[in-house]
Formats: sequence, structure tokens, C-alpha cells
Amino acid sequence: MTTTMPIAENMPPELASALRQVRERFVTGLAPLILEIEALHEQIAEGRSPDAAATRMAFVAHRIRGLAGTVGIGTLGSRASAVEDQARAILRHGICTDPEGFEATVEALLDEMEDAVVDFS
Repeated sequence: MTTTMPIAENMPPELASALRQVRERFVTGLAPLILEIEALHEQIAEGRSPDAAATRMAFVAHRIRGLAGTVGIGTLGSRASAVEDQARAILRHGICTDPEGFEATVEALLDEMEDAVVDFS
């Protein structure tokens, strides 16, 4: 289940409304990113252009990490951070040195993304 930080009740109504709108847009954009992350993971696992796939994976995970924290979905941000770190490690080493660990980390991120889509749609 996705851990969220509620929109602060003591925040000005206009700001709370704007933050809710940003969260809604962010969550709406997660569905295509789920598909992209799945495809990138498969590409890395199969050794098809792993550098390009890991670069894109790190970029996407970095964006998710930052935005998830901004809109109060902290667990999703933490999962994305772990994927970003592992994707950058793949770039440093030229290969995935822990395929099972990477798969588990990616799956945890995908689960959080799916939970966010369900919880906020």
C-alpha cells in the first residue's frame, strides 16, 4: 500500500488545491511509465542495449522520486530512488551484477506505482 502525506489542512486553500491537481496529473502519468519501466527492465535483463536502458531507467526513476516526494507519496519516492541507484550501478559496471536484486527492486517500484494509480484515481 502506498504511504502518503495528506495535503496539509493548514495550507492556504489555493495551494492545497494546486497540490492536489499536481498529484492527480502525476498519478495519471504513472500508467505509461509503468509500461516503460517494464520494457526497460526486460531490455536490461536480456542484455539488449543495457547502457541505454539503464540510462533511461535512471532518468525516469529520478523524475518519479522527485515528484512523488513533492506530492506526498513518500514510499513511491523511496522505491524510485532505489531503482535509480541500481540503474546507475549498472552504468558504472557495464552490466547488472545482481539481476535478482534488481528485479525485486523494480517490482517493488512497479507495485507502488500501481498502488498509487489505484489509490488516487
